[in-house]
Amino acid sequence: MRQEIEAGKELKPADILKGMLEVYKKYPAARSSRVPLLGMLSLKGEPYSLQDHFHFEPMYKVRQPKRMLLKCARQVAKTTNIAAVDVLLCASTPYLRTLAVAPRADQVSKLSTIYVRPFIQGSLIKPLLVDTSCTQGVLQRSLINGAAMFFSFAFLDCERVRGISCDWEFIDEVQDVDYDFLPIIHSCMDASSFGVTTYSGTPKTLDNGIEFLWQDSSQGEWVTPCYACGHWNMASMQADLIKMIGPHTVVCAKCQKPINPREGHWYHVQGKDKPDFHGYHIPQVIMPPHYENPEKWHELILKMNGGLGYDKQKFHNEVLGESADMGIKLVTLTDIKNASVLGPNVFEKAVDKIRRCKVVALGVDWGGGGVDEVSYTTLAIVGLHPITGNCECHYAQRFNLGMGHDEEAKALLDFFRECGCQFFAHDYGGSGSVRETLMIQAGLPLNRIMGFTYVRAAARDIVVYVPPARGEIRGYHSLDKARSLVLQAVCLKAGLILLPQFDTAKDVTCDLLALMEDKHNTPAGSDVYLIRRQPKLPDDFAHALNYACMAIWHTEGRYPDLSSVQNIKLTEEQLNFASPPKMEISS
Repeated sequence: MRQEIEAGKELKPADILKGMLEVYKKYPAARSSRVPLLGMLSLKGEPYSLQDHFHFEPMYKVRQPKRMLLKCARQVAKTTNIAAVDVLLCASTPYLRTLAVAPRADQVSKLSTIYVRPFIQGSLIKPLLVDTSCTQGVLQRSLINGAAMFFSFAFLDCERVRGISCDWEFIDEVQDVDYDFLPIIHSCMDASSFGVTTYSGTPKTLDNGIEFLWQDSSQGEWVTPCYACGHWNMASMQADLIKMIGPHTVVCAKCQKPINPREGHWYHVQGKDKPDFHGYHIPQVIMPPHYENPEKWHELILKMNGGLGYDKQKFHNEVLGESADMGIKLVTLTDIKNASVLGPNVFEKAVDKIRRCKVVALGVDWGGGGVDEVSYTTLAIVGLHPITGNCECHYAQRFNLGMGHDEEAKALLDFFRECGCQFFAHDYGGSGSVRETLMIQAGLPLNRIMGFTYVRAAARDIVVYVPPARGEIRGYHSLDKARSLVLQAVCLKAGLILLPQFDTAKDVTCDLLALMEDKHNTPAGSDVYLIRRQPKLPDDFAHALNYACMAIWHTEGRYPDLSSVQNIKLTEEQLNFASPPKMEISS
């Protein structure tokens, strides 16, 4: 059929369908896998195949697990295969709706226009896929059979994803997507009977979201036999991967003789325990375009030895597809212990000291379960010392997740009154709105409430009052998330923020360890800094403490020196890099 098209013969849809039926008859495997249909797609004018990318074959199986993770090195054709799978899925499933999400707008545009669009336009079955009635934009592509592909991005927030209903999700470069965004993205499939998610990305630190997904997956590793000594080589850092890097090509980790990964297969370390979440690790070492090309292999050796601008972490991440423990915590355990110089975290013993403070604020971060069910309503009672000017957190508590809204509201109001608090600082407009309303109805004065809303990108003051909109009676304060949390960390290390005795409060105050600094490079060479939560660890106390301290500093008009965190501000160029003001929708 391809030869007829290349010869200039115009095929009708009936002819194409006939050709497809012949494929199914000739290749019975096409009933369980879409790989035999790949020849109908074209890449750079040639039929696409998995000849050199056979590791991606599981992506094309008709029966898929609910979740799949591709933990890949760079330059292994990850994005190409995501696009191919997306097109074949929609072509073979009428009315299917897929959603592809990447962190940044330029990554989404690249996926849609450089990969998906050519696969559609160069497909042998193009007359069956699209006509003039179909939408072919960067953010949405529809097919004749009613299927549709949506594209979105979620770097600083995931508001663009809300409202999109889909059956299948592809989350690319997942290592740069905030782990807390995943449940919101997954909610796009709440009404679907499919509900399948394919994650893909290149590892970063051991504290990054992709590593936590990997630990939760079946952990599939490629194993290759050595016919010289009989050893099965597993391409994993915990097994043979480093020893498989020979001077000229991939070798056996045991006898150092050349091996051929084409003769290998997948082995799932946790296969029996994770039947619905398949993970696949794909390093460059086992990819033919790398180990069969002497020039590429020479570059790989140079990178391993620190050449071409590669350090150990970059080599592990981008060449081996492995996470490396190089994450940057805002606060260390030593910092917390050094700051924990106040009395025991016992309310009856702390209340007298709290009342002697110049200004007292009750900071609250409302709980809601979170993506890992680790988010609980947490409070921090902070006072401004009248002499030193330090912010002293004399009491911290995490509520039980089973407490009702009315119980939490009553307990917080009791704390507020007994400590003589001047301010009630909390995250405004979120899951605490019902509890806040109950507290107001019970007598909490409106002028004592400071509601904060985090902003993820601000080149203005760290706190800005936002007046009430038309029809509303209350305003709120926007709070620069990155700079405020970095400021809190700096003050904690400098002894300007003090905590209760460590042994009595560590179950709450160690929430500070969950905050990680996440730096991203822009094409122009500048950096974007984000502060993110380490997956599966609670960070509630960190925010409760932040709200209380910011309320005190802002109302007193006396902030600590911000010079050390000025680099956290985002410039206009950095904002456009993360989320362009307007994105073209033409193809």
